[in-house]
Amino acid sequence: MSEKDVRVVNTADADLVAAFGTADVNAIVTWNPLLTEAEKQPDSHLVFSSAQIPGEILDLLVVNTATLNKYPQLGKALTGAWYEALHSMAGQSDSAKAARTQMAQASGTDLAGFDQQLAATHLFSDAKTTLDFVDSPQLKATMQPYQTLLPAGAHWSFVMRSGSALTLTDVEGGASASLLFYNPENLLERYNAPDTLKCQHTFRLTAGHCLYSDMGCIFCSIEHDSFGWHESVCGTLNAAQTAARYGVSDYQQARNLRHQNGYDSFLVELAKYGLGQRDMAACLNLFAQVRADDSGRLTLERQGEAGAQVRLRFAMDTLVLLHTCPPPLSPASDYPRQPLQLTLDAQRAPLPEICLQRAENQRGLRNNALYQLQGEV
Repeated sequence: MSEKDVRVVNTADADLVAAFGTADVNAIVTWNPLLTEAEKQPDSHLVFSSAQIPGEILDLLVVNTATLNKYPQLGKALTGAWYEALHSMAGQSDSAKAARTQMAQASGTDLAGFDQQLAATHLFSDAKTTLDFVDSPQLKATMQPYQTLLPAGAHWSFVMRSGSALTLTDVEGGASASLLFYNPENLLERYNAPDTLKCQHTFRLTAGHCLYSDMGCIFCSIEHDSFGWHESVCGTLNAAQTAARYGVSDYQQARNLRHQNGYDSFLVELAKYGLGQRDMAACLNLFAQVRADDSGRLTLERQGEAGAQVRLRFAMDTLVLLHTCPPPLSPASDYPRQPLQLTLDAQRAPLPEICLQRAENQRGLRNNALYQLQGEV
């Protein structure tokens, strides 16, 4: 069975259980109290329930910040009403049963059905329990950021939002990661390697450094770096260079193990946003310690070890293009196959203090503020 064999139809709640009993409907997605009714039908089988993943689905009441600022007592009033309502429903007194019966009617069920629904739902009935859960390691582990594992020779792109973070991890050691950065609102603005190195008086990029656009803004900073050295001068290999070093291996011969090259990988991702060859720029190569000898010859002295990590904290919305093809100075005689793990964290945070110690980076952030028309310029 493939995706095209499945037909999905939106159905009103009132008709869902009845539809499940017809010959044309093989499966439904629903919640209680409708789930309880559907399970009563002959030959029904529960495939998955959110009760199997406690703590992963949170029902929240969210209030606009501007509204709270305008009515500062609203938050306290809503919180108080919540705890009072739960207190009125708790227990087996006549008043508690009456309160749950009223809630059951509003939910389209009876008291027994509502009590069954409550049995599978955890309601926070006091402030301390709520705060303990919000701060618990359990919740932090459950709400892990998005992660994906890119094999060698892959390419990827994503728009990172201002304040979010991207962590890149060399899982096995020897992984490659080459990146380009663009302003998604103005694709003419892109990563400028010379300015990034020049204004911070460095050849080596590591924790505390910022990555600049060609319009003087900061795309992101290197917030954490366990490796300690990344370069932005060697560029990326093209198809001819990759074939000369590792041999020709196309999709017809090797399928997903073909020898991809970095230049064409960037072009594929650029094309997704209406960009092309003329929009290519010097890239950032992570996990690559490169040195120059007295004659100016560059050599790769060290690559990442297993578990090496870099975390980028974004100072503006940024289109990130990335590939995991071999870097130009890789000493490998066979096409490298080490994967790269990406972790996206949407929790917003400003650039860390370590990135603001240089006057140039402070000025770069003021350029960001001017561009975004917010903050003190």
